[in-house]
Amino acid sequence: TMTAYWLITGLLSLGVLAVLGVLQTMHAWRLEARVRRLAEHVHRVREGDLAARPAPDGGADVIGRLRDDVAETTARLQAARRARERLVADAAHELRTPLAAMRAQIDTTLRRTRSAEELREALETSGAEVDRLARLSDRLLDLAQLARGADPMGPADLRAVVDAAVSSARGVAEARGQALLVRGPAAAPLSGDPAALRQAVDNLLTNALRHGPDGSVVELVLAPTAGGWQLGVIDEGPGVSPGAAAQLFEPFARGDHSHGGAGLGLAIVRAVARRHGGEISAAPGPGGRFTLELPA
Repeated sequence: TMTAYWLITGLLSLGVLAVLGVLQTMHAWRLEARVRRLAEHVHRVREGDLAARPAPDGGADVIGRLRDDVAETTARLQAARRARERLVADAAHELRTPLAAMRAQIDTTLRRTRSAEELREALETSGAEVDRLARLSDRLLDLAQLARGADPMGPADLRAVVDAAVSSARGVAEARGQALLVRGPAAAPLSGDPAALRQAVDNLLTNALRHGPDGSVVELVLAPTAGGWQLGVIDEGPGVSPGAAAQLFEPFARGDHSHGGAGLGLAIVRAVARRHGGEISAAPGPGGRFTLELPA
């Protein structure tokens, strides 16, 4: 009887061990399959295929969370590639326009003998297009430099930046009968790049003056927030339509607040804001209302 008991116990133990072994093997196979699917996806990404996402996993463990992180990273890479391709295409289009104008001007001038005055006019027209190309290339370089974050950050005063920008723009405003009003504290210290911040404020101020009618008021309102500073730039222009507000800060945007230029000014403002850990937004509705948020 005792021998039978131990025999049965041993057989049951062997059975349990066998079942556990089978379960562990099946679990290992499933883990291996999940990891293999992730590895295959990473290989496709390395080859440049960003269209697909990793196969659904359904697990809540480390591998499942890794799969979700890989899927999110793939989506961000795809969005970055599309943005880069769109920027290159838009830049090529913008460069083609002045080049075509120069080519047409040169061809027209060469068709017959021209007087000295006619040659001067042709050269002045071509020179204006060259200046346009130079401004466009400078702005593209500004965007690239801001994306790299090449310049060091240090102590800065946003109020001093605003005052300098207003002082520089006052002549343009007075020529159109526009008034510039600045409200806020006498100092707004933060850590940043003063030159980049000045570029952002200049672009916002130029944008407001351009869209505000003659004799109108442009306000710059500086206020502290829980984590830094908020600069509002308000004009009395037609404002931004709800559908255009989200697209205004894309390079070469063609919204209501980007006409008259290459469409890079507001994109540079966003690049400056994000480099400082902040953000820029536009409120839809009558009157332009742009808000620059920066951490201290």
